[in-house]
Amino acid sequence: MVTRTDLLPHEEYLKSLPRKRSAVGAVILHDGKLLVVKPNYKDCWLLPGGTIDEMEAPYAAMQRELQEELGITPPIGRLLVVDYRQEENVQSSAAEVLHFLFAVTLDAPMFAAIKLQAEELDELRLIEPTQADQFLSPHGARRVQLALAALHNQTHTAYAENGKLIV
Repeated sequence: MVTRTDLLPHEEYLKSLPRKRSAVGAVILHDGKLLVVKPNYKDCWLLPGGTIDEMEAPYAAMQRELQEELGITPPIGRLLVVDYRQEENVQSSAAEVLHFLFAVTLDAPMFAAIKLQAEELDELRLIEPTQADQFLSPHGARRVQLALAALHNQTHTAYAENGKLIV
């Protein structure tokens, strides 16, 4: 057996790889309306969700974020959209983010149990899905429209880049 001495140790190799951010969002429908939240740290509204922590799977991050932000642990449905986004005019892997949007449906008792996280969120609203572009960022609104189409048409998970459908 030949042993290579010129290879990086596995931990060092992993540290040398580019880093991409990743985030999750919940497309929560209640009585046909979309739930959005107003963070106290941004100008626009968001879907409930957030950044995936180091060594955390997207599904686990979605569960954690719903518990933290809304104080509930609803069943999480299928993955609706994966969207790769690169911030414009920034040349860094930190400017890249993968967004995972999951379907979540709340029944009346679960909706009534919501307790908004006061440290990060000021308000929640139920909006008509057609109003997404009035509340969310342009990228967020496009992702929501792709997610709703995948959900209502029972199509495959949508893959998008910068909010534009690829497949």
